[in-house]
Amino acid sequence: MPVFLGIHDFGKPLTEAEIKDNWSRYQQSCKKHGAQAWKVYYNLEAGRSWCVTEAPSADVVNIAHNDENLPTKELIEVEKLK
Repeated sequence: MPVFLGIHDFGKPLTEAEIKDNWSRYQQSCKKHGAQAWKVYYNLEAGRSWCVTEAPSADVVNIAHNDENLPTKELIEVEKLK
């Protein structure tokens, strides 16, 4: 199944609590749409985060994000070095 890197820019600094809440909501949304959220990386001061998701398509990843009002600035299909 394809893997995607979602890039988020919230435009303001974030708290760890906000990141945890966003991640939790996104994970649940992924489950509803047949995707699996693997990891999230973030920079609180920059207000940015990067998530790694396995999903059938980019459309599924976008739907899971949009359902939780977490739009991506960019979504890139990626591969893991073997």
